[in-house]
Parts: sequence; C-alpha cells; structure tokens
Amino acid sequence: MPHDGFIQAHLTTEFLGLAFSPLTQEQALSAVSARALGGGMFAYVAMPDVTDVAALEADPAARARLYADSWLTLNQSRAIEIASSASGVALPAVSATELCDALLARVIDPDEPVCIVGGDAGMVATIAARYRLNNVRWKALSKSYAESTVALTEAAAFVARARARYTFICTGAPQAEIIARMVLRRGDAAGVALCIGEALLRLCDRRPSAPMWLARLGFEPLFQNLAEKVAVARRAIGDALMLAPIWYYWVRAQLAERASISARSAFWRASSSL
Repeated sequence: MPHDGFIQAHLTTEFLGLAFSPLTQEQALSAVSARALGGGMFAYVAMPDVTDVAALEADPAARARLYADSWLTLNQSRAIEIASSASGVALPAVSATELCDALLARVIDPDEPVCIVGGDAGMVATIAARYRLNNVRWKALSKSYAESTVALTEAAAFVARARARYTFICTGAPQAEIIARMVLRRGDAAGVALCIGEALLRLCDRRPSAPMWLARLGFEPLFQNLAEKVAVARRAIGDALMLAPIWYYWVRAQLAERASISARSAFWRASSSL
C-alpha cells in the first residue's frame, strides 16, 4: 500500500488551480485504508468536481486553503479527467460512491466505530443495514448549518469525540471541507474523513418512482434505469459546458507562460553569446 509521504510529496498534479492526487480508484482505496489502519493524526480527503473547480475559480481566497490542508485531493469528475488527458496530464476520475462502497464492503470492520456527519436517519439506517454496521455514530446537521459557524464547529467536535478511523461527511462543498479542516485544526482527532457529498445517499438507491400506470404494467425498473441514464447524461453535458471556459483560459495561461519562459531563455542565450 502507498506510503503517506510518497503520496503527498510525489503524487500531486497541478491542474486548473488545484494540486490533485492523481490516484486511480483502487489506489485511492489502498491509500485511505493504509492511512486509517496505520493510526496517526487526523487527515481528510477532498473530492472536488466541476462545480467545485468553478467555485474555486470564482472565489480562490476562500476555498484554496480548504484543499491545501487536505491530505488527498481526488478528482471526482470524468469531464476533468478528459480535459486533463487532452492537456497531457494524467488525472483519473475517482467515484466517491464506489470508494465508499469499497471501504464499507471490503475494508471496514462491521463492529468498529464509523462516524457519519450529515444525511438523514433513513440514509444512516439503510447504510448500517446494508453493510451490517453495528457501531454507527451519526451527527445530523440542521437545515441552516451552512450559514452557522456554531453548527459547523459542533460537527467538528462530534467527529473528534467519535475517534473513528473512518468518517463520512455527507454534505456538499465547501461545508464538508470546512468541517474537516476544523477537525484537523483541533489537533485532537484521529482517522480519515472523506468529504463525499451525496455518495452514501446514492448507495441507498433512492431512485424516482415510476408513474402508477407504468408501475402496474411492470415497467418501473425500466423507467428507473432510463431516468438514471438521463440524469447521468444531463450531468455530463452540464459539467462539460461549465468546465469548457475554465479549461480554455487555463490552457491559454499555460501557453503564455511557456512562451514567456522560451523568450527569456532565448534572451539569455543571446546575451551570453555576446
């Protein structure tokens, strides 16, 4: 399994203003497992997607430090993977849902404490039953938690008290990363926290119900599969449209920087030959 220092020092790739950890799905699973099982101080994993990259572009001062303090920053977007590949950068997409499923099914002991922040009671009960978890420690978040420093601080304190090797923070950015960073700065927590948004909710298979007449004809599974494919396609198109201008300006900046470096090198070569 990868060593923490190796991952931090040697496996970071700058792209679109973020220092990503270019790990594959299995490498991410191995890294998180090794860190959690190895003990040590608390660390958190950020998993930005296109929306998060766009938000970082719009407000870099507020969001950059949240990713700078993360132990791993994993790319969660297929659109970012494609754009990075076209730019000559290897940046695999890591599915938060698949990572959570693998940890819960293959790594986490059902009797060990598992901390969950966010989500609802139904989600927590479903996850506990599906993976036979016997020691789930859950912190619900109030509806106004996003604007409440007190609520975020209480969530961080709950994570620190739980002393779980695995923590799943089930809320969107930047609140998930804010909570995780608060836990890190406390200095009294352990384990690994994953900022995973709705990943656990997706594992609950809460797909939309078909209209009654379709259900009566036995077409509900078909309806749900088609609805899921449409949702995936809409997300992919939306991500591509959102990412395109950000990527364009990033590429243009990279080309301008390379041209400037080439010009300076040519100048110094010409000067040294005089």
